[in-house]
Amino acid sequence: MTLVVGAVDQHSGAVHIAGDTKIWWMEDETKSRRIYTDPALKVILLAHDLAVGYAGEGPETIAREASKFRGRELEPLLEGLANIRGASFLLARRNPGQLWKVADGEWGEVSNEGLALIGDDEVLDPTTTVFDLVRRRYDDFPTDPAAFRLQSTMQHLVHLVRPKTIGGFVVMASASNETAFRYAATASTLFDAIHVPGPVEWPVALAVLPGAQHTPGALGLWMENAGVGHLFCDGEPADPRPIVAASVERFLAVASEDFSQSLIAPDDPVLSVLERH
Repeated sequence: MTLVVGAVDQHSGAVHIAGDTKIWWMEDETKSRRIYTDPALKVILLAHDLAVGYAGEGPETIAREASKFRGRELEPLLEGLANIRGASFLLARRNPGQLWKVADGEWGEVSNEGLALIGDDEVLDPTTTVFDLVRRRYDDFPTDPAAFRLQSTMQHLVHLVRPKTIGGFVVMASASNETAFRYAATASTLFDAIHVPGPVEWPVALAVLPGAQHTPGALGLWMENAGVGHLFCDGEPADPRPIVAASVERFLAVASEDFSQSLIAPDDPVLSVLERH
């Protein structure tokens, strides 16, 4: 399954939508372990003022179908998403910041619900589910901007709590009343060994590299210790390209030279969110 969370900043009007990248195979635990070698881009930029996150089985198909609606106006877009079977969506629009849930052929605005969540509300313990934890963690920082609150909450859940069906990288897209939707350039650190497919010793630095210039919908996911990552080209959210690169700079160069995709890097790809805050 997955987790996608949206929030509207009640002070600035900015809107944010974030999701994980893990693909969970209910009947194949081996495939489900490919957290970093088989990522899914679950938050897609559709236009300067629209972004969508999805949950459901068959992420490649869902991402491909959803991306066909790039450039559509709001009502036709909602109708089109509602007709995609086996999926639920969280649609975000800027200026003003708004959110809609779409599922089972219907949709409704949820801008005033605080946090809007879709995906797998996994039970973590007898009294807590994933959704419960996300809401509580988000509310721990009531005076901070929504962007920080959402990013911190998702990093905590994905990298520290690590529910069974949620994981990988945290991808967040944001827009304000003045600026278009763009992915956030973020860095985080894992303090556990991973396999890609061979073992990679910790700490492992992860970097999310957003598209820029003529390819704003592109996204790179890179693992420092492993020296590998994936590139989602602008307008192609269902087809990640593997890239072998020993540094962020080399990853950016390969994305540009081989795929004509412009990306930018976080200020410090080794610094974790926990260290930042």
